[in-house]
Amino acid sequence: MKNIVLIFAFFASISNFAFSQKSKGNFKLNPNERAEKITAKFSEMLVLSEDQKKQVFDIIVDREKNREQNKLNQSRDKNQKLKEAKELKNKFDSQLKVVLSDSQFNKLQAYRKEKHNKRKEKKTQVSEEEKLIDTNKDVDYNLDM
Repeated sequence: MKNIVLIFAFFASISNFAFSQKSKGNFKLNPNERAEKITAKFSEMLVLSEDQKKQVFDIIVDREKNREQNKLNQSRDKNQKLKEAKELKNKFDSQLKVVLSDSQFNKLQAYRKEKHNKRKEKKTQVSEEEKLIDTNKDVDYNLDM
């Protein structure tokens, strides 16, 4: 009887653990929710006024809706998608320049550059590790003497 209770408790705890974890890949935010998160981050980082928060939120919602539409439109080639993404980024930056002060915009640009450098550094680190793995494939591990 004890064994049955222990087995049941074991399976119950495993199933509870498995179902309690959320997958990040399946969790998708709508444009307004993404805009809220980004605006909160901008507000904390750039110390935005209430008026600026509202304006930045509206700009971000517009950008996120456009990004979503661009993702759904599969009829374009890669170069065209990249061109449209750059145009969207330039439009976003020009709108932010109007709302933000020069110091706030410069701070945002510095943050973006730092984030870009971190991604680039991580990418080079991964590629160096892949090169190491590839060079180890050529080594003959035949230890017969």
